[in-house]
Amino acid sequence: MPYKDLGLIFISYILGGIPFSYILGRLKGKDLLQTGDRNPGAWNLMFNVNRGAGILGALLDGGKGLGACLMGIHLGDSSWAPYLCTVSCVAGHNWSPFLHFKGGKGVAAWVGGLLGLNWFALLVFAAVCLSLLIFVRRMALGILGGVAGASAFLYFANPQWITLLFGLLMLLVMAPKYLKEARELKAKTGDDRREVEDLFTAKPI
Repeated sequence: MPYKDLGLIFISYILGGIPFSYILGRLKGKDLLQTGDRNPGAWNLMFNVNRGAGILGALLDGGKGLGACLMGIHLGDSSWAPYLCTVSCVAGHNWSPFLHFKGGKGVAAWVGGLLGLNWFALLVFAAVCLSLLIFVRRMALGILGGVAGASAFLYFANPQWITLLFGLLMLLVMAPKYLKEARELKAKTGDDRREVEDLFTAKPI
């Protein structure tokens, strides 16, 4: 593995760890770790602090993923650098070194990275994710199903070991947060499903 690419992967993790939404929440006088669903991400910022700040936070978080991917594309020495930079960025977002390894759920950073890798895969993610959210009403299944669908598209579009590994790593990085949320919801309500409108809010579990 080229040392330069290892450095880019590390930089991508640090970039992903910058908690833009948490910072914006602080600027609005709120601690996202103590607000709403206590997730320091754009979704919580948008629904429980300020809509405009939440949109800005989502754009900044998405920009992290896109920036990491483009860094891998243009500065990396290997074809797998963009994929691993994207994974590392999402991992940094989910377990930020600036928030004692707490973090968001990674969707915005994932979307940004996916945009850099293949914009059509982003459409696949959106279609699968929204379909599952609306008809199955399980957030974990919706998001992770969307990730799996987009990753499968990337593999069939470019059937190499790195695209297969990319999909597996993304699921490993993103699954823990959503599965934990599903378990907590089921423990509290007896069911891990929500009303459709509740899927698009950031309420405490």
